Amino acid sequence: MTGRTPPAAAPALAPWMNSYWRSGGTRRYVALVPGDPSRMYVFLDGGRWVLHQVDPTGPGWTWKSAFRLPMAPPPIAPPRIGGLDLPVVLFR
Repeated sequence: MTGRTPPAAAPALAPWMNSYWRSGGTRRYVALVPGDPSRMYVFLDGGRWVLHQVDPTGPGWTWKSAFRLPMAPPPIAPPRIGGLDLPVVLFR
């Protein structure tokens, strides 16, 4: 095993997150911003990270529990915030 989370073992997305990616994609990376549940970066097919503002109290969003999910190295590192490496989770 290479340390990457296999897509089948990755957690399912919250339904409201599905609009962030094209249908049919299997590798959906999200970089979490520690200390700020209202922001997350989403990795798009074009190889770039896009910041999304989210409602941390919205249905299906369990920001704190996302930090307990297995981390997965993305193909391109997310932006660094204040010198921190952002934790990245792979969803299916």
